[in-house]
Amino acid sequence: MDCAHAGKFPLSGIDAIFVCMRSACLPEARAAPWCLSAHTICMTSSGNLGYSSPLVAQHEKKMGNLVIVRHGESQWNLQNRFTGWTDIDLTEKGQKQARRAGRALVEAGIRFDLAFTSVLKRVIRSQWLIVDEMDLMYIPVISHWRLNERHYGALTGQSRADVIAQFGEEQVWQWRRGYASRPPLMASDDPRAPANEDRYRHLPSDLLPLGESLEDTVARVRVFWEDSIKPALQQDKDVLICTHGNSQRALVRLLEPDLSDEEVARFDVPNGVPLVYRLDAALRVLDRHSLAIDEATSSSIL
Repeated sequence: MDCAHAGKFPLSGIDAIFVCMRSACLPEARAAPWCLSAHTICMTSSGNLGYSSPLVAQHEKKMGNLVIVRHGESQWNLQNRFTGWTDIDLTEKGQKQARRAGRALVEAGIRFDLAFTSVLKRVIRSQWLIVDEMDLMYIPVISHWRLNERHYGALTGQSRADVIAQFGEEQVWQWRRGYASRPPLMASDDPRAPANEDRYRHLPSDLLPLGESLEDTVARVRVFWEDSIKPALQQDKDVLICTHGNSQRALVRLLEPDLSDEEVARFDVPNGVPLVYRLDAALRVLDRHSLAIDEATSSSIL
């Protein structure tokens, strides 16, 4: 049964899993595989995501605006530990950073129709706090594993100092700042491996990483960009993506393909600082700038 909403953008059956449930399903869409939010999103029988925003644009524009924000400081950011796919929450400072980002977006006159997040709580909570400050708690939110942080493999949970003591500073620098350098892989029988977590149990194990380079992360994010984010922008939706340091670098690579691998790997992504893109009708970048945030610090890549 086709979705009753106007406008559709595709999301494959395997990928279309993590979407924030907002309210009861539309009665006319209950025959579909699953559906969401009574007036926002539902999954159709053809595997497309039907979308109709409750927000009405206040002015006409050629293309939707895009803002990308890294989550606020996490507990493992504070401890300088490799976090990756571990589900670590925000510190009190991180919560304040997210709220401050929301206030900055309000002051800049920016609004959103739709938000995307990873499936990790430090990003989901940051997104909640941002849209709460903006009085936009009602917009639809799609949470997806392809926007997760880079998987740090066997380095996960270790401090940078311990890893340097074990492998040497030069090798750790390559893992942290190299584009194609992949860390030692996590063992497949490690209880922390994604295939052993309930939240990923519906996914084929060969899709789930045991360790990634930034290049691998770009490839993973590209699928979701093409299937969901790009079509939303092409429908003139104003989009917020709350994400992680390396998944943000992956998005920067997709938006700015002329950047070198080194420029992408070294692209600074501080916690809680909105990165604003103005795009033309072909999604070419017309302007990219960060909002001014007091006390913003350079990013840790962990």
